[in-house]
Amino acid sequence: MLRVSICDDDVATLSQLEELVRQYLDPGELCLATYSGYGEFLTTRQYVDLLFMDIDLGDGCGIELAKEVKKTDSGTCVIFVTAHPEYVEESFEVEPVYFLVKPIRPDSFHRAMDRAMERLAAERQESRLTVTFQNRVSAVALRDISYIEFSVRSATIHAGTRVLRTYEKLSSLQQRVDSRFIQCHKSYLVNMDYVIGFQGNTLELCGGVEIPVSQSRAKVTRETLLHHLTRGIS
Repeated sequence: MLRVSICDDDVATLSQLEELVRQYLDPGELCLATYSGYGEFLTTRQYVDLLFMDIDLGDGCGIELAKEVKKTDSGTCVIFVTAHPEYVEESFEVEPVYFLVKPIRPDSFHRAMDRAMERLAAERQESRLTVTFQNRVSAVALRDISYIEFSVRSATIHAGTRVLRTYEKLSSLQQRVDSRFIQCHKSYLVNMDYVIGFQGNTLELCGGVEIPVSQSRAKVTRETLLHHLTRGIS
C-alpha cells in the first residue's frame, strides 16, 4: 500500500494531480488523501510515503510544512509543486525528489513519479516479516502491513492487495513487528501508520477498514495512537 497526499490550494491543480496519481498507480495499492490548504493538512494529515506539496499555499508556506512532515517521517518523499521556480533553492533542505512547475505537464509528472518510486523502493529495503503457511514461505515489509487479524487457529496478515496466512499466535507475531503496531483488541494488531480515525470503539484505517477496539484497551490505544501521530511535531 502506497500512502500519497496532495496539498494544493489551487482546485484545478489538486484535481489534475489526483487524476494523474490514480492513472499512474494501481488503485488497489493506493491510499490517497487531498488537502486544499495549510491548516487542513496540519489538522488531518497522516503518515505518508509520497507528498505533493504546493510551496505557495494561501494560508502558509509549503516548504515549512514539508519540513514538519520530514521530522515525523524522514522516509517521506516530497515533490514540490509551484508556479514560482525561484523557490527551488529554498526547498533544498527538504531534499525533494522533484520540482513540478505549474502548469504541470504529464511528461514531467511521470519523470517525478519514476524518481519517487526509485527512492521509495530503496527506503522499503527495511524490516520484513517472514511467515510460513502450508509449507509456503512468504515475506512482507512491515510498513506494507495495515493490520493482522487473529482467529482461534490462524492469523491473517493484510498488506494492500496481499493477504497472507500463518498458524503463528499473536504473542509470537507481536514480538516480530515493531512499535508502529498496537494491539487494540485480543484479535487484532494494527499498524498505526494506517489509522485515519478513532471513533467510539472503532479504528478507521485507509480504505474504509474498521477495526474494533476492546473496552479494556481503549485508553491505552488512544494514548499510544496520539503519541505516535504527534511524535516529532513541536
